[in-house]
Amino acid sequence: MMGLRVTSDLVTKAGFGLEAAWSVPGKATCVSGRHRHASGNQPSSRSSRRSSRTGWGHGYEFAVDTHSHTSIIAERAPIPKDGARATPAGPSTNHIPPVILTIAGFDPSSGAGISADLKTFAAHQCYGLAAISALTVQNTQGVQAVHPVAPALLRDCLQSLAADGQIRAVKVGMLANAPIAKVVSEFLDAHPTLPCVLDPVLRSSSGLPLIDEPGFKFLRDRLLSQVSVVTPNLAEAAALSGLKVDGVEEMKAAAQKIIELGAHAVVVTGGHLDKPVDVYANGGGLETFAGERCKPENIHGAGCTFSAGIAAHLALGRQLADAIMLAKAYVAESIKKAYPIGPGRVPLNHFYRMQETPRSTDYAAVHTEAGA
Repeated sequence: MMGLRVTSDLVTKAGFGLEAAWSVPGKATCVSGRHRHASGNQPSSRSSRRSSRTGWGHGYEFAVDTHSHTSIIAERAPIPKDGARATPAGPSTNHIPPVILTIAGFDPSSGAGISADLKTFAAHQCYGLAAISALTVQNTQGVQAVHPVAPALLRDCLQSLAADGQIRAVKVGMLANAPIAKVVSEFLDAHPTLPCVLDPVLRSSSGLPLIDEPGFKFLRDRLLSQVSVVTPNLAEAAALSGLKVDGVEEMKAAAQKIIELGAHAVVVTGGHLDKPVDVYANGGGLETFAGERCKPENIHGAGCTFSAGIAAHLALGRQLADAIMLAKAYVAESIKKAYPIGPGRVPLNHFYRMQETPRSTDYAAVHTEAGA
């Protein structure tokens, strides 16, 4: 079993840069689709099965495919010295981002569900499509009511979106009931090659059930085996596995049990533990991802954001273990930069990068490297 520590201010020993490390100068720079290491701290892949490297250099994020040696994502492009951003020469030069479909409930406070998924996709430079499984009445203080959509409406929506043929990954969240879950299962059967992340939402933070008992049984007995990875929290892992889950050792046992139930991979998230640890299992072993305790603790939508982040990284071509690590780091930083919008639970700040002002010295350093 391998254990990794996910921190928000360092590049890990594994060689993968994390979300907050992207503003640390001197780690690496990326110039015209090539990467150049300013200080000789070249990241290395954790193992031969990994196919991407990630790092952060002077004010922007990049990932490099180790086979083609080309940049596959750049969060911040350098700005010319005169402050004007370069504009595309024409429509043919516009980058087409990966398209991701989320199937989930609608939270009108936009802290969780469809809204959180779409914000997460956009923050990772992906384009989000949405098929709503249920409408909810809720605010920061809790969920007051749930109204599932008609299964036929969801089926028509999914068929219409799939007809465009551009979907690269799927995230599934709140399902509400068995008929809705069966429609999603039919869709996944029709598109078996799409990577899919299942967040097995059982109840709201305030305790209101978000899926009925027949729906939960169908999720456990059928959907688990249709998705690439399932991301239960402690309570959801306990419900799926039938085991008590309140610590790391119990999380490992629950993860193994969920694999036995048919899941291809599972991440049991331990964000509610005193020392946050996630346990990842894929049938070939266990890995643990340790993190930092983030404030505020009364957060809303972290599970949705985590699973959506994994889907985004899968759509961008990353391996699952890498996607999990990077999604965890993104969630941690989004929590740190969160702010209240009401008297209740606090939504994540999905667009924290847009609110950070790059240092002027970053641009100078990039231009120095580019001219070297």
